[in-house]
Amino acid sequence: MPEIMFYLSPSALDKNINYHIKSDIDENNRCLVNFIVAQFPICQGECDDVIVVSNAWWRLNLTLYPSIHILLYPDGYLWGYSDMLSYDCLTQVSVLSNKIYIEHDEYKESDKDLLTFLQKSAKGHSSEVEYCLRLLSDQPSIDLYSSLIYSDVNVIAKRYLNNVLKKVQYFEYINYFQDMVVINAGVGEGFEIPYFEGLTRHSCEVYNIDPSGYDNLSNSARGLVEEVCSSRYYEIRKVLWDVCGSVSIPVYTDGGVLSQYYNNNMHDFPVESFEAITVDELVKEYAVTKVDLIKMDIEGAEPKALLGAINTIKKHRPQLAISIYHWPSHYWEIPIYLSEHLDDYSFYIGHYSPGRWEVILYALPN
Repeated sequence: MPEIMFYLSPSALDKNINYHIKSDIDENNRCLVNFIVAQFPICQGECDDVIVVSNAWWRLNLTLYPSIHILLYPDGYLWGYSDMLSYDCLTQVSVLSNKIYIEHDEYKESDKDLLTFLQKSAKGHSSEVEYCLRLLSDQPSIDLYSSLIYSDVNVIAKRYLNNVLKKVQYFEYINYFQDMVVINAGVGEGFEIPYFEGLTRHSCEVYNIDPSGYDNLSNSARGLVEEVCSSRYYEIRKVLWDVCGSVSIPVYTDGGVLSQYYNNNMHDFPVESFEAITVDELVKEYAVTKVDLIKMDIEGAEPKALLGAINTIKKHRPQLAISIYHWPSHYWEIPIYLSEHLDDYSFYIGHYSPGRWEVILYALPN
């Protein structure tokens, strides 16, 4: 049997090995393949090691190779390393975001209201911010948390570009293992689904909670769900909340739920009704016997969803990967709430965009 290894990002590959490349090259991974050819020793003849660069790696016949190195990549994720390799990074950031522009090879923030809103809020809650800084368990997290609130965006963007080939959102700090049970709140394109499958060796059980269900899955995620793991994956087309029943939430023009405006619809978004469920109720309804990871990226509903998950978290002590960037106060309210309700957890911060978004709080049981 061949030895199969999965990698979060290109930086994890060993540059001392001569590789053969196996890929179904298309417009989504052509630049990634070119990057690997330029960065790693490539074998022209026969060799024992193969790098697999494919968003359908489970379909490939790889039995001819003793050592298989499968490079997972965030298919469909705007700020993932594969998209950043598609263009000059400076240009790509400004093309993909209307909140950032480039001036003299430096990043500038066009959305000054966002920065002012965050910094004014933080100034009014300086004791909470200081509490969170003391709460964090390593110096990189402390520096990052402070930088996201107080630093110039040029500092933030350049840190992101320095790390984009090394770190993947939701997967920093987390320990993945076989037979994991994952509550995956907020699905979208589902770029995390191939990572769940690879890092757990096709053994995880995943409860995917999103009012749009699987409607927006990338080709890679959809292929896995339909062909490989349908018996272990559950599509739950509801919003995650602190109560069960019907809840009215503002929505964007594309139908995306904007839970951060639930109590403050300042932009007069249209409102729709959704069926809601709590994590605690989901665990009962599906007779879930253990929970190893809860990942939440649910457009500002995280505080309410955590209220509805706290019994499950206390009982099963899962690892947590929680978005805290959808509203300024979430930067301190969510860490403080968890620290007050959880015993013997360590807290870390991860950041995965060139701006002040895609910020993840990791909480790990000791």
